[in-house]
Amino acid sequence: MNPESLLRKAQALGYDIREMESIDTIKAYKRAQDKIEKRQKKNFYQHVMRYAAFLTIPLLLSSFILAICISTVPR
Repeated sequence: MNPESLLRKAQALGYDIREMESIDTIKAYKRAQDKIEKRQKKNFYQHVMRYAAFLTIPLLLSSFILAICISTVPR
């Protein structure tokens, strides 16, 4: 190997090392944690809405049945 190619490889490695050191790992970790927390909140909200919709259907049906029963009873 000639010295020029070794120099280019060393410069490329130096550039790669500087690039890796420039990454702020703490900031990246916090950003990832924020995304995870946001996704968990969204999933929780979706589950609550799904449960509420599921529980509303029987309540609505029983209200209609009760209204029909009350309106058909002779006075």
